[in-house]
Amino acid sequence: MAQPVPAFAENPLSVDAFDGHLSPASLSRRLAKFGALAPLSRHCYACRAPLVPENHVMAVIRIVLQVISVLAVLIGLIWIGQGTGLFPYPASSFMINQTPWILRGAILAGVGVAVLLLVRRLR
Repeated sequence: MAQPVPAFAENPLSVDAFDGHLSPASLSRRLAKFGALAPLSRHCYACRAPLVPENHVMAVIRIVLQVISVLAVLIGLIWIGQGTGLFPYPASSFMINQTPWILRGAILAGVGVAVLLLVRRLR
């Protein structure tokens, strides 16, 4: 007498019943039974719907870039203040009253502002 064949044995891309999408893990498990491995992806293999929202990754990148750009502006302003002598702290700093630090601070602050404007525009 013949054994009943599981539904996915005929079609390894059949959809999971619990969520309606074929996740990479379930596809890998199914194809492993056939001796093949599937590459992992963040999309459903059957309908290509994203399993992880793409905008979540971009939101994290935007927040990180905003924090870095604000820090660059603040550090640039401190360098400008130390280079001009308006912010002489700490007193033993080699940057006090040194004109190269005015230019370096202005460049860093300008880059920070440019990145901040670019990141805010990409929303």
